Amino acid sequence: MRLLERNGGRMKQKAVTEELDWSAARTSQVVGDLRDAGKVESFRLGRENVLKFPNDEDDSPPSPR
Repeated sequence: MRLLERNGGRMKQKAVTEELDWSAARTSQVVGDLRDAGKVESFRLGRENVLKFPNDEDDSPPSPR
């Protein structure tokens, strides 16, 4: 949660894995638990998951230019 907060409330799940030096499986499990608890939400951006806080107004990924 603090990591997400330090990154403006939004970051790629892969970046969380790398930053915390966790396995992809562990990150996925923790993110799933946080999602189930309503503490984070995620959406797909291409082939990657992006994590965000539920109160983030903009649920859509940025549009390509």
